[in-house]
Amino acid sequence: MTNDETSADRIEYLNNEVESLQIRIAQIQAYNKDQAQSSRNRCQKLEHELKRVKHQLRRKNDSTKTLQYEPTLEYELLRRKIETQARELYYFTNHQLNKISKKLSNEDQLTWEHIIKQFGDQSRVLQASIRNITKVDGYQPWREREQENLSKLIQERLTFLQNPSKPCRDVKRFVCELNKNCGFGCEIHHVTCCNWTYNPGGFGEIFQYPSHNCTESMGADMSYWGSRLEDYVIQIPLIDILKPRPKFLPMAIPEDISDRLIRLHGNPFVWFTGQLLKYLLRPQPWLAEFMKKKYEAIKFKTPFVGIHIRRTDKLDVEAKYHDLSEYMKHVEDFYIIYQYQNPDLKFTKRVYLATDDPSVFNDTRTKYKLVFSYIFFYEIIFVLFYLYEKGILIMCFMVIQL
Repeated sequence: MTNDETSADRIEYLNNEVESLQIRIAQIQAYNKDQAQSSRNRCQKLEHELKRVKHQLRRKNDSTKTLQYEPTLEYELLRRKIETQARELYYFTNHQLNKISKKLSNEDQLTWEHIIKQFGDQSRVLQASIRNITKVDGYQPWREREQENLSKLIQERLTFLQNPSKPCRDVKRFVCELNKNCGFGCEIHHVTCCNWTYNPGGFGEIFQYPSHNCTESMGADMSYWGSRLEDYVIQIPLIDILKPRPKFLPMAIPEDISDRLIRLHGNPFVWFTGQLLKYLLRPQPWLAEFMKKKYEAIKFKTPFVGIHIRRTDKLDVEAKYHDLSEYMKHVEDFYIIYQYQNPDLKFTKRVYLATDDPSVFNDTRTKYKLVFSYIFFYEIIFVLFYLYEKGILIMCFMVIQL
Protein backbone atom coordinates (compact mmCIF):
# COMPACT_ATOMS: atom_id res chain seq x y z
CA MET A 1 0.00 0.00 0.00
CA THR A 2 1.35 3.42 -0.94
CA ASN A 3 1.68 6.38 1.44
CA ASP A 4 -1.16 8.16 -0.38
CA GLU A 5 -3.49 5.17 0.12
CA THR A 6 -2.58 4.99 3.80
CA SER A 7 -3.31 8.69 4.26
CA ALA A 8 -6.64 8.36 2.46
CA ASP A 9 -7.67 5.44 4.67
CA ARG A 10 -6.70 7.42 7.74
CA ILE A 11 -8.84 10.35 6.61
CA GLU A 12 -11.85 8.09 5.99
CA TYR A 13 -11.44 6.51 9.43
CA LEU A 14 -11.20 9.89 11.17
CA ASN A 15 -14.25 11.19 9.31
CA ASN A 16 -16.27 8.18 10.47
CA GLU A 17 -15.08 8.62 14.06
CA VAL A 18 -16.01 12.31 14.07
CA GLU A 19 -19.50 11.56 12.76
CA SER A 20 -19.99 8.73 15.30
CA LEU A 21 -18.94 10.93 18.21
CA GLN A 22 -21.18 13.76 17.11
CA ILE A 23 -24.14 11.36 17.18
CA ARG A 24 -23.17 10.12 20.62
CA ILE A 25 -22.83 13.66 21.92
CA ALA A 26 -26.33 14.49 20.75
CA GLN A 27 -27.70 11.36 22.46
CA ILE A 28 -26.12 11.87 25.86
CA GLN A 29 -26.24 15.64 26.13
CA ALA A 30 -29.66 15.46 27.78
CA TYR A 31 -28.66 13.28 30.72
CA ASN A 32 -24.89 13.30 31.14
CA LYS A 33 -23.14 16.64 30.70
CA ASP A 34 -19.78 15.37 31.96
CA GLN A 35 -19.65 12.50 29.48
CA ALA A 36 -20.79 14.87 26.75
CA GLN A 37 -17.93 17.28 27.49
CA SER A 38 -15.41 14.43 27.48
CA SER A 39 -16.69 13.22 24.15
CA ARG A 40 -16.67 16.74 22.82
CA ASN A 41 -12.99 17.16 23.79
CA ARG A 42 -12.11 13.90 22.11
CA CYS A 43 -14.03 14.98 19.02
CA GLN A 44 -12.06 18.26 18.88
CA LYS A 45 -8.77 16.34 19.09
CA LEU A 46 -9.83 14.05 16.26
CA GLU A 47 -10.90 17.04 14.14
CA HIS A 48 -7.51 18.64 14.74
CA GLU A 49 -5.72 15.46 13.67
CA LEU A 50 -7.98 15.21 10.63
CA LYS A 51 -7.01 18.74 9.53
CA ARG A 52 -3.33 17.94 10.07
CA VAL A 53 -3.44 14.76 7.96
CA LYS A 54 -5.39 16.52 5.20
CA HIS A 55 -2.84 19.36 5.18
CA GLN A 56 0.06 16.92 4.89
CA LEU A 57 -1.62 15.04 2.05
CA ARG A 58 -2.41 18.29 0.22
CA ARG A 59 1.21 19.46 0.47
CA LYS A 60 2.45 16.12 -0.85
CA ASN A 61 0.00 16.21 -3.78
CA ASP A 62 1.02 19.81 -4.61
CA SER A 63 4.68 18.81 -4.56
CA THR A 64 4.00 15.88 -6.90
CA LYS A 65 2.06 18.13 -9.27
CA THR A 66 4.94 20.63 -9.36
CA LEU A 67 7.42 17.94 -10.36
CA GLN A 68 5.13 16.62 -13.11
CA TYR A 69 3.79 19.97 -14.28
CA GLU A 70 5.40 20.34 -17.65
CA PRO A 71 3.96 20.57 -21.15
CA THR A 72 3.73 17.71 -23.59
CA LEU A 73 5.65 17.82 -26.85
CA GLU A 74 2.37 17.96 -28.76
CA TYR A 75 1.18 21.00 -26.78
CA GLU A 76 4.37 23.02 -27.35
CA LEU A 77 4.51 22.16 -31.05
CA LEU A 78 0.87 23.13 -31.55
CA ARG A 79 1.23 26.37 -29.57
CA ARG A 80 4.25 27.46 -31.63
CA LYS A 81 2.59 26.40 -34.88
CA ILE A 82 -0.45 28.54 -34.10
CA GLU A 83 1.79 31.54 -33.36
CA THR A 84 3.81 31.03 -36.55
CA GLN A 85 0.74 30.56 -38.74
CA ALA A 86 -0.95 33.67 -37.31
CA ARG A 87 2.17 35.73 -38.03
CA GLU A 88 2.61 34.32 -41.55
CA LEU A 89 -1.08 34.84 -42.31
CA TYR A 90 -0.65 38.50 -41.35
CA TYR A 91 2.41 38.93 -43.58
CA PHE A 92 0.80 37.20 -46.56
CA THR A 93 -2.61 38.88 -46.36
CA ASN A 94 -1.15 42.32 -45.69
CA HIS A 95 1.15 41.97 -48.71
CA GLN A 96 -1.73 40.89 -50.96
CA LEU A 97 -4.01 43.69 -49.75
CA ASN A 98 -1.32 46.28 -50.48
CA LYS A 99 -0.82 44.87 -53.99
CA ILE A 100 -4.54 45.20 -54.67
CA SER A 101 -4.58 48.72 -53.24
CA LYS A 102 -2.06 49.93 -55.81
CA LYS A 103 -4.44 48.97 -58.62
CA LEU A 104 -7.42 50.91 -57.25
CA SER A 105 -8.55 54.47 -57.87
CA ASN A 106 -7.51 57.18 -55.41
CA GLU A 107 -10.98 57.23 -53.86
CA ASP A 108 -11.10 53.46 -53.41
CA GLN A 109 -7.56 53.42 -52.03
CA LEU A 110 -8.65 55.47 -49.01
CA THR A 111 -11.28 52.87 -48.14
CA TRP A 112 -8.86 50.05 -48.82
CA GLU A 113 -6.17 51.59 -46.60
CA HIS A 114 -8.69 51.73 -43.77
CA ILE A 115 -9.42 48.02 -44.28
CA ILE A 116 -5.68 47.22 -44.28
CA LYS A 117 -5.21 49.18 -41.07
CA GLN A 118 -8.12 47.42 -39.35
CA PHE A 119 -6.87 44.02 -40.49
CA GLY A 120 -3.36 44.79 -39.22
CA ASP A 121 -4.70 45.86 -35.84
CA GLN A 122 -6.82 42.73 -35.46
CA SER A 123 -3.85 40.56 -36.45
CA ARG A 124 -1.64 42.17 -33.82
CA VAL A 125 -4.29 41.63 -31.14
CA LEU A 126 -4.44 37.96 -32.16
CA GLN A 127 -0.64 37.59 -32.03
CA ALA A 128 -0.52 39.25 -28.61
CA SER A 129 -3.20 36.89 -27.30
CA ILE A 130 -1.36 33.83 -28.61
CA ARG A 131 1.92 34.98 -27.05
CA ASN A 132 0.18 35.53 -23.73
CA ILE A 133 -0.74 31.85 -23.60
CA THR A 134 2.71 31.22 -22.09
CA LYS A 135 1.82 33.58 -19.24
CA VAL A 136 -1.29 31.69 -18.20
CA ASP A 137 -0.69 28.02 -19.09
CA GLY A 138 1.48 27.47 -16.00
CA TYR A 139 4.44 26.06 -17.92
CA GLN A 140 6.70 29.11 -17.97
CA PRO A 141 8.71 28.05 -14.87
CA TRP A 142 9.43 24.75 -16.62
CA ARG A 143 10.52 26.54 -19.83
CA GLU A 144 12.96 28.76 -17.93
CA ARG A 145 14.28 25.86 -15.86
CA GLU A 146 14.67 23.56 -18.88
CA GLN A 147 16.47 26.27 -20.87
CA GLU A 148 18.90 26.82 -17.99
CA ASN A 149 19.47 23.09 -17.49
CA LEU A 150 20.11 22.37 -21.18
CA SER A 151 22.44 25.36 -21.51
CA LYS A 152 24.41 24.20 -18.47
CA LEU A 153 24.59 20.68 -19.89
CA ILE A 154 25.95 21.83 -23.27
CA GLN A 155 28.49 24.26 -21.76
CA GLU A 156 29.79 21.60 -19.35
CA ARG A 157 30.00 19.05 -22.16
CA LEU A 158 31.96 21.45 -24.39
CA THR A 159 34.34 22.29 -21.53
CA PHE A 160 34.89 18.59 -20.84
CA LEU A 161 35.49 17.68 -24.48
CA GLN A 162 37.83 20.62 -25.13
CA ASN A 163 39.92 20.10 -22.00
CA PRO A 164 40.93 16.41 -21.91
CA SER A 165 42.51 14.92 -18.81
CA LYS A 166 45.10 13.14 -20.97
CA PRO A 167 48.14 14.98 -22.36
CA CYS A 168 47.26 16.86 -25.54
CA ARG A 169 49.52 14.66 -27.69
CA ASP A 170 47.55 11.59 -26.63
CA VAL A 171 44.12 12.77 -27.79
CA LYS A 172 42.66 13.30 -31.23
CA ARG A 173 42.55 16.94 -32.37
CA PHE A 174 40.98 18.91 -35.18
CA VAL A 175 43.00 21.83 -36.54
CA CYS A 176 40.99 24.70 -38.00
CA GLU A 177 43.03 27.13 -40.05
CA LEU A 178 40.75 29.99 -40.94
CA ASN A 179 42.37 31.99 -43.70
CA LYS A 180 39.32 33.38 -45.44
CA ASN A 181 39.72 37.12 -45.85
CA CYS A 182 36.39 38.50 -44.62
CA GLY A 183 34.84 40.44 -41.73
CA PHE A 184 33.96 39.52 -38.17
CA GLY A 185 30.52 38.02 -38.84
CA CYS A 186 31.88 35.94 -41.71
CA GLU A 187 34.91 34.78 -39.71
CA ILE A 188 32.92 33.81 -36.63
CA HIS A 189 30.50 31.92 -38.85
CA HIS A 190 33.36 29.68 -39.96
CA VAL A 191 34.94 29.50 -36.52
CA THR A 192 31.66 28.06 -35.26
CA CYS A 193 31.70 24.99 -37.63
CA CYS A 194 37.65 27.25 -36.32
CA ASN A 195 41.42 30.17 -35.34
CA TRP A 196 40.78 33.42 -37.17
CA THR A 197 42.66 36.08 -39.14
CA TYR A 198 40.38 39.00 -38.25
CA ASN A 199 42.63 40.10 -35.38
CA PRO A 200 46.42 40.24 -35.91
CA GLY A 201 46.96 39.10 -32.32
CA GLY A 202 44.95 35.96 -32.88
CA PHE A 203 41.71 34.61 -31.51
CA GLY A 204 43.04 34.25 -27.97
CA GLU A 205 43.77 37.95 -27.57
CA ILE A 206 40.07 38.77 -27.81
CA PHE A 207 38.33 35.59 -26.66
CA GLN A 208 39.30 32.63 -24.55
CA TYR A 209 40.66 29.70 -26.53
CA PRO A 210 38.27 26.74 -26.92
CA SER A 211 40.75 24.67 -24.90
CA HIS A 212 42.92 25.74 -21.97
CA ASN A 213 45.35 22.84 -22.12
CA CYS A 214 45.40 21.83 -25.77
CA THR A 215 45.92 24.78 -28.11
CA GLU A 216 48.53 23.47 -30.57
CA SER A 217 48.89 20.53 -32.92
CA MET A 218 51.93 19.45 -30.82
CA GLY A 219 54.07 18.83 -33.91
CA ALA A 220 52.29 15.63 -34.86
CA ASP A 221 51.81 14.65 -38.47
CA MET A 222 48.63 16.26 -39.72
CA SER A 223 46.23 14.68 -42.14
CA TYR A 224 43.69 16.53 -44.23
CA TRP A 225 39.99 15.99 -43.86
CA GLY A 226 38.74 13.08 -45.94
CA SER A 227 42.03 11.19 -46.11
CA ARG A 228 42.84 9.27 -42.89
CA LEU A 229 40.20 10.04 -40.24
CA GLU A 230 41.86 7.63 -37.80
CA ASP A 231 44.91 9.95 -37.45
CA TYR A 232 45.32 11.96 -34.25
CA VAL A 233 45.55 15.40 -35.91
CA ILE A 234 43.21 16.30 -38.76
CA GLN A 235 43.00 19.66 -40.49
CA ILE A 236 39.48 20.87 -41.30
CA PRO A 237 39.07 23.09 -44.37
CA LEU A 238 36.58 25.94 -44.69
CA ILE A 239 33.00 24.74 -44.65
CA ASP A 240 32.61 26.03 -48.22
CA ILE A 241 34.95 23.33 -49.54
CA LEU A 242 34.45 20.63 -46.89
CA LYS A 243 34.38 17.26 -48.68
CA PRO A 244 33.25 14.64 -47.98
CA ARG A 245 30.46 16.33 -46.04
CA PRO A 246 29.67 14.60 -42.74
CA LYS A 247 26.18 14.03 -41.35
CA PHE A 248 26.78 16.38 -38.41
CA LEU A 249 27.01 19.55 -40.49
CA PRO A 250 24.47 22.30 -39.81
CA MET A 251 21.59 21.96 -39.21
CA ALA A 252 22.30 18.94 -37.01
CA ILE A 253 21.76 18.92 -33.23
CA PRO A 254 22.96 16.42 -30.58
CA GLU A 255 20.77 13.32 -30.77
CA ASP A 256 20.69 12.64 -27.03
CA ILE A 257 19.02 15.98 -26.23
CA SER A 258 16.99 16.33 -29.42
CA ASP A 259 13.64 15.42 -27.84
CA ARG A 260 14.11 17.90 -25.00
CA LEU A 261 15.33 20.62 -27.34
CA ILE A 262 12.53 20.17 -29.89
CA ARG A 263 9.98 20.54 -27.09
CA LEU A 264 11.73 23.60 -25.63
CA HIS A 265 12.55 25.64 -28.73
CA GLY A 266 10.85 26.33 -32.03
CA ASN A 267 14.18 26.33 -33.90
CA PRO A 268 16.47 23.81 -32.14
CA PHE A 269 19.44 24.43 -34.45
CA VAL A 270 19.39 28.17 -33.75
CA TRP A 271 19.42 27.47 -30.01
CA PHE A 272 22.27 24.96 -30.36
CA THR A 273 24.29 27.35 -32.54
CA GLY A 274 23.79 29.99 -29.87
CA GLN A 275 25.28 27.62 -27.31
CA LEU A 276 28.33 27.01 -29.52
CA LEU A 277 28.80 30.77 -29.92
CA LYS A 278 28.31 31.27 -26.18
CA TYR A 279 31.24 28.93 -25.60
CA LEU A 280 33.44 30.26 -28.42
CA LEU A 281 32.88 33.95 -27.61
CA ARG A 282 33.83 33.87 -23.94
CA PRO A 283 35.64 37.21 -23.66
CA GLN A 284 39.05 37.77 -22.15
CA PRO A 285 38.91 39.71 -18.84
CA TRP A 286 39.80 43.05 -20.45
CA LEU A 287 37.02 42.69 -23.03
CA ALA A 288 34.51 41.57 -20.41
CA GLU A 289 35.24 44.71 -18.38
CA PHE A 290 35.03 46.87 -21.49
CA MET A 291 31.63 45.40 -22.41
CA LYS A 292 30.37 45.81 -18.83
CA LYS A 293 31.17 49.53 -18.84
CA LYS A 294 29.46 50.05 -22.19
CA TYR A 295 26.40 48.15 -21.01
CA GLU A 296 26.19 50.34 -17.91
CA ALA A 297 26.69 53.51 -19.97
CA ILE A 298 23.84 52.63 -22.32
CA LYS A 299 21.59 51.75 -19.35
CA PHE A 300 19.70 48.96 -21.05
CA LYS A 301 16.10 48.59 -19.91
CA THR A 302 13.34 46.43 -21.28
CA PRO A 303 11.63 46.57 -23.67
CA PHE A 304 14.47 47.20 -26.13
CA VAL A 305 14.57 46.51 -29.89
CA GLY A 306 17.89 46.29 -31.73
CA ILE A 307 18.36 46.91 -35.45
CA HIS A 308 21.53 46.60 -37.53
CA ILE A 309 21.71 48.69 -40.72
CA ARG A 310 24.74 47.69 -42.79
CA ARG A 311 25.50 49.68 -45.92
CA THR A 312 28.82 51.10 -47.27
CA ASP A 313 30.82 48.25 -48.86
CA LYS A 314 27.89 45.80 -48.72
CA LEU A 315 25.85 47.87 -51.20
CA ASP A 316 28.55 47.50 -53.86
CA VAL A 317 28.51 43.72 -54.02
CA GLU A 318 25.98 41.68 -52.04
CA ALA A 319 23.15 43.82 -50.65
CA LYS A 320 20.40 46.20 -51.77
CA TYR A 321 19.61 49.55 -50.20
CA HIS A 322 16.89 49.43 -47.52
CA ASP A 323 15.44 52.60 -46.06
CA LEU A 324 15.18 53.06 -42.28
CA SER A 325 11.39 52.90 -42.57
CA GLU A 326 11.59 49.26 -43.65
CA TYR A 327 13.32 48.40 -40.37
CA MET A 328 11.10 50.62 -38.25
CA LYS A 329 7.94 48.95 -39.50
CA HIS A 330 8.97 45.78 -37.66
CA VAL A 331 9.97 47.80 -34.61
CA GLU A 332 6.54 49.44 -34.54
CA ASP A 333 4.82 46.04 -34.93
CA PHE A 334 6.78 44.74 -31.97
CA TYR A 335 5.79 47.61 -29.69
CA ILE A 336 2.12 47.53 -30.71
CA ILE A 337 1.93 43.80 -29.95
CA TYR A 338 3.89 44.33 -26.73
CA GLN A 339 1.37 46.95 -25.61
CA TYR A 340 -1.52 44.58 -26.37
CA GLN A 341 0.26 41.93 -24.31
CA ASN A 342 0.67 44.38 -21.42
CA PRO A 343 -2.29 46.79 -21.65
CA ASP A 344 -1.69 48.37 -18.22
CA LEU A 345 2.07 48.79 -18.63
CA LYS A 346 3.60 52.19 -19.37
CA PHE A 347 6.95 51.98 -21.11
CA THR A 348 9.36 53.90 -23.31
CA LYS A 349 9.96 52.70 -26.86
CA ARG A 350 13.73 52.18 -27.07
CA VAL A 351 15.69 51.29 -30.19
CA TYR A 352 19.34 50.29 -30.29
CA LEU A 353 20.70 51.22 -33.71
CA ALA A 354 24.03 49.84 -34.93
CA THR A 355 25.16 51.11 -38.32
CA ASP A 356 28.16 51.98 -40.44
CA ASP A 357 26.25 54.82 -42.13
CA PRO A 358 25.86 57.96 -39.94
CA SER A 359 23.42 59.48 -42.46
CA VAL A 360 20.76 57.15 -41.02
CA PHE A 361 20.60 59.35 -37.92
CA ASN A 362 18.86 62.22 -39.73
CA ASP A 363 15.60 60.28 -39.99
CA THR A 364 15.79 59.09 -36.40
CA ARG A 365 16.14 62.67 -35.13
CA THR A 366 13.37 64.18 -37.23
CA LYS A 367 10.71 61.58 -37.86
CA TYR A 368 10.92 58.79 -35.33
CA LYS A 369 12.10 60.70 -32.28
CA LEU A 370 9.83 63.70 -32.63
CA VAL A 371 6.74 62.12 -34.19
CA PHE A 372 6.70 58.61 -32.75
CA SER A 373 8.43 59.27 -29.38
CA TYR A 374 11.23 56.75 -29.86
CA ILE A 375 14.46 56.94 -27.88
CA PHE A 376 17.44 55.86 -29.98
CA PHE A 377 20.78 54.55 -28.75
CA TYR A 378 23.44 54.77 -31.42
CA GLU A 379 26.53 52.75 -32.12
CA ILE A 380 28.68 54.11 -34.94
CA ILE A 381 31.15 51.44 -35.93
CA PHE A 382 34.27 52.39 -37.83
CA VAL A 383 35.66 49.18 -39.29
CA LEU A 384 37.80 50.69 -42.02
CA PHE A 385 40.95 51.34 -40.04
CA TYR A 386 43.23 49.36 -37.76
CA LEU A 387 45.17 50.46 -34.70
CA TYR A 388 48.21 48.25 -34.24
CA GLU A 389 49.62 49.79 -31.05
CA LYS A 390 49.35 46.40 -29.30
CA GLY A 391 49.00 44.34 -32.44
CA ILE A 392 45.26 44.22 -32.00
CA LEU A 393 42.32 45.39 -34.04
CA ILE A 394 40.25 47.91 -32.10
CA MET A 395 36.70 48.51 -33.20
CA CYS A 396 36.13 52.13 -32.24
CA PHE A 397 32.60 53.13 -31.52
CA MET A 398 30.68 55.96 -29.92
CA VAL A 399 27.40 55.61 -28.09
CA ILE A 400 25.10 58.64 -28.07
CA GLN A 401 21.74 58.90 -26.38
CA LEU A 402 19.66 61.75 -27.78
